Amino acid sequence: MGSIERVNDLCGCFESEYDGQYSPGEDGIQEDIQWGNIAFEGVYFKYEEHAPNIIRDLSFHVRSGEHVAIIGDNGAGKTTIARLILGLIMPTTGQVLVGGRKVQELPKPILRRKVAYVSGEPYIFNATLRENMQIAKSDLSDSRMVTVLESMGIQLTERLGLDTVLGEGGTALSSGQRQRLALARAILREPEVLILDEATSSIDNCFEEIIHNMITGNLSGCTVILITHRESALSNVVRKVSLSERAHSGTTN
Repeated sequence: MGSIERVNDLCGCFESEYDGQYSPGEDGIQEDIQWGNIAFEGVYFKYEEHAPNIIRDLSFHVRSGEHVAIIGDNGAGKTTIARLILGLIMPTTGQVLVGGRKVQELPKPILRRKVAYVSGEPYIFNATLRENMQIAKSDLSDSRMVTVLESMGIQLTERLGLDTVLGEGGTALSSGQRQRLALARAILREPEVLILDEATSSIDNCFEEIIHNMITGNLSGCTVILITHRESALSNVVRKVSLSERAHSGTTN
């Protein structure tokens, strides 16, 4: 069994499940669709029928290529917004649009290819560093992997090389290294939309600008949705969507 097949077996056919399965125009999806355009129109959401709404009357629009922050207290619904964009859950009322299409109308395999999500606690598989990187794309060259990893501050050594087994959950790595690996993996996927959900919480503040430059340099035109509590991470966003008692869209200075 080859390396990428072993990773597929471990992860239950994760992102690599969708490699090569989509052609432009397939399933009625237009080739020139602006995947980076995200819109919420009067969205309400609750997890159970008789539970209170977590999201209430939320409306905002993110244009393709914009970097926008979602801010709010714990429990305000920030990660719920990410799950709505990913099509993992559907709004109770209102519409979530990705590329001008209702998210429930988009084939999930295509949506997963176009939208990448990185959390603050990314899952690292009990496989080699190379195999963990191949989840992004199965045909990555070693040189491309090394370039992106080192740009993310992961220096390859005798102790940590592409053939190093990382352990279940990435026990061979520090929490900051796990986050950097997940960010590198997302960049290599070349998504149209990148959602960063507290994705740099264990990374030094001084590295924020390097990460921003890596994203903009490698993912030109990619829409970035940033969910964070860190003020240092907000310097590169053009707008903030603030989740308060009544969610609304705000603008940065």
